[in-house]
Amino acid sequence: MLISLLALAIPAVAAPCGADVLEAAVTHGEQAFAARDKPAVLAASGEALALVGCQGEATPPLLVARLHGLQALVAFLEGEVTVASRAFAAARWADPNYDFPSSALPEGHPARSSFESALGAHGTLEAIEAPPSLVVHVDGRPSLERPTARPLLLQAGAVAQPLALSTLVASGAPLPELPAPQEGVALPTATPAATPKRTSWPWFAGAAASGLASGGLYLASLGAEDNYYASETKEQAEERRARVNGLTVAASATLGLAVAGVAGGVVTLVW
Repeated sequence: MLISLLALAIPAVAAPCGADVLEAAVTHGEQAFAARDKPAVLAASGEALALVGCQGEATPPLLVARLHGLQALVAFLEGEVTVASRAFAAARWADPNYDFPSSALPEGHPARSSFESALGAHGTLEAIEAPPSLVVHVDGRPSLERPTARPLLLQAGAVAQPLALSTLVASGAPLPELPAPQEGVALPTATPAATPKRTSWPWFAGAAASGLASGGLYLASLGAEDNYYASETKEQAEERRARVNGLTVAASATLGLAVAGVAGGVVTLVW
């Protein structure tokens, strides 16, 4: 068929290329069809087929629909009604909301009727066997099923790698051989977060400091107590008693901190 011959005649394009160049070729084809310029439509279709092979990423479904639509217009111009109908069905399956610009397919145009009647003409699906390390896209979406009654855009590649295969497969044609998984390339795996190491030395250091402070305060309270008993006046005795009480309370508090520090260090070691 004409579409297959065009695909063979167009030289391969260096990979990878972006979806923008493919979209530009499809747009030229649509504009040429609206201008009734058949040679330009065929040229744009051939360019689009060549650019399919160099796509580095999966093609968006809307652009896939437009690509199928352009191939349907080429088939329509060549009088291949069945091929056109199947390509229209592929376009409507890729993006059910896709529609041709009215300038290309106005109401009453014979191709418009073929396009509208193609909705729902999906045919059957069959499984695609692929290794787990390979991501397969059919008409722009991840899938391991291919239609048998309409053409499809088949794309495949490893995770986080450029596509290794991108080709338009005719309706009912056998699928090309899928690329073999690259040896030594593993799927990315999440690295578990390291568990923070618990340390107990700050607890023991704090306990030692609190213990020393408690001891110092206790000795100070003993000295203050001696001074209390040596008081010569009532006022002097009251002042020294308040000092003794304050030092005793402070010594008890710091001793409590020391005990808590030791307990915290032990818990950290055990846990």
